[in-house]
Amino acid sequence: MRWQIELLFGTLKSKGLNMEASEVESGKGLKNLCLIGLQIALKINQLSQGRENESERSAEISFTQKQIVVLKALVNRYEGKTEKGSHLKVGELHQ
Repeated sequence: MRWQIELLFGTLKSKGLNMEASEVESGKGLKNLCLIGLQIALKINQLSQGRENESERSAEISFTQKQIVVLKALVNRYEGKTEKGSHLKVGELHQ
């Protein structure tokens, strides 16, 4: 669990969104920036875990049903068709 928190803050800070460099001056603006940043960092980390098969969580945790339909349609388009292109495999979306 601690490692997941470290990854989340790393994504928010210098290893990702670089929120420390923000020039937002108002408290409300900074709060909004933090909330948006947390949503983005969480989704990035969920996608990274899914890519590395660290989690058997459902795709519904990260995506709406409409987004899952679109992603499934895109899998066939971008999935590697050759051995050289096999690194592009998207894999199955768990529901």
